[in-house]
Amino acid sequence: MLKVYSKPDCKWCNILKSYLIENNIPYTNINLADKKNREARKFMSDMGIKDIPIIISGDNIFQGYTTKSKSLFIKDMKKWLKRNV
Repeated sequence: MLKVYSKPDCKWCNILKSYLIENNIPYTNINLADKKNREARKFMSDMGIKDIPIIISGDNIFQGYTTKSKSLFIKDMKKWLKRNV
């Protein structure tokens, strides 16, 4: 199952989660805004990850997104999911 590291106010995180739900792709959401998720924040820090959302499938990581293009984000995300799910 996919793990998604996200925050509730993250535009790209919400686009990703909506896509997963609409396409019946199961995932576990790790809310980085929750102060109890110290382990998740430590993981991101240890890996040098600064941008979200993060999708993890096994050893494969789709790392945060900074583009302003929703269509490019969705295109890249779909390619990654096709290879890793």
